[in-house]
Amino acid sequence: MEALLRKHVVVDPVCHRCGKETESIEHLLLYCLFARAVWFEIQQPTLSSPETWQPPPIVIFKLNTDAALSTDGSNSAIGMICRDAMGQVQFMAAMDIHFSSPTIGEALAIRFAIRLAMQHGYNSLLVESDNLGVIQALKDGGCLQDVWLHDLVRDLLREVDVMCTASFCYSPRTTNLVAHHVAKQASRGSGLMFWDQSSSWLMNLCKNDMMFFSANDQWMGILSNK
Repeated sequence: MEALLRKHVVVDPVCHRCGKETESIEHLLLYCLFARAVWFEIQQPTLSSPETWQPPPIVIFKLNTDAALSTDGSNSAIGMICRDAMGQVQFMAAMDIHFSSPTIGEALAIRFAIRLAMQHGYNSLLVESDNLGVIQALKDGGCLQDVWLHDLVRDLLREVDVMCTASFCYSPRTTNLVAHHVAKQASRGSGLMFWDQSSSWLMNLCKNDMMFFSANDQWMGILSNK
């Protein structure tokens, strides 16, 4: 498209795929919604899940989510953390909310994270949870036996379809520890809680996740220079 414009050929410069921006090479590779969808698929974990947290593609924000439920069921909470392609923490949040099923808690945590991310202006998202059943339901379109959970997942998918671009991935507990600890911070009656990079105890937890840079510096450098 850019080559045609330089030759003064009269064409519509807007991307024919997403209809939002000028169709440049950079846009087609990195910023077009269709390109982002491809990046999402590339980043899907395989059966051999990584042992450390992995960064999202450039221009995408990753949400790790988790739910915490006490043994006696008296305390329950959900938590999330949002990070960019360089592993930088954007924000972390938790909220006490009643639920009796860990699976329902995990679905509520995902909805909580996506809504907060959209409120912060992030609408290209990669969402990770350590509940394989919920993630699979989100990928399959919300097919669940539990009616309440089924409706919750379907409503969440409708919100995503209208408001943002999101992909869902399973993450083992070993790569979802920060979200797990964030969720446990919200005790009964604490309401909505936020943390940022000034919270030293959470940033110390995040340091373990930053180990991926030792193996991925070259890959990140290539993407950053595109």
